[in-house]
Amino acid sequence: PKPVSTMTFAEILAWQDSIDQGPQASEACGRYQYVEDTLRGGWNDDDPTTRNQKPAQTLYERAGFTDGTVFSPSVQDELALYDMLTRPGCRLDRWVEREFSDEIALTRLAGIWASIPVAWPTNHALYGNSRYAGDGVNKAGEAFPGETPAQKIERGLAALRAVRARLDAPTRTPGDPGQVQ
Repeated sequence: PKPVSTMTFAEILAWQDSIDQGPQASEACGRYQYVEDTLRGGWNDDDPTTRNQKPAQTLYERAGFTDGTVFSPSVQDELALYDMLTRPGCRLDRWVEREFSDEIALTRLAGIWASIPVAWPTNHALYGNSRYAGDGVNKAGEAFPGETPAQKIERGLAALRAVRARLDAPTRTPGDPGQVQ
């Protein structure tokens, strides 16, 4: 297919749907590696009371986009920011309010995005590794070969600090992803 950054959400979903039964290794796409189920609204897996219910809106519709919106790098960033601030189980809106540390926020994000390292050992991963390292499917644990766990953690924490600075900025333009709907 053409580059995902030039495709609309509708085109991406059609492409992802078309490879479900094919030999393609993964349908994950874009900077944040979104899969079809997540784009279609797939938070329901996080909540056992709604696990089998189809969401009323897709993730991108909840974030203010439409089927015709191009999945440009800036749209990908806005979608990811909306996702991390509102997704059940992650709830980084609480991090924005300083209810928990950057390290907790980073480890919560590691449960969503495989390329993000956990900030301390958990039942699922070792410090500085992907939560999904060694699962037999995801190669995210190999994303930054040669870096120490501490370097991987610092890279993640620096990115979180940049997000916090953007959210703390005194002025925002309309449509800024810091304005969670």
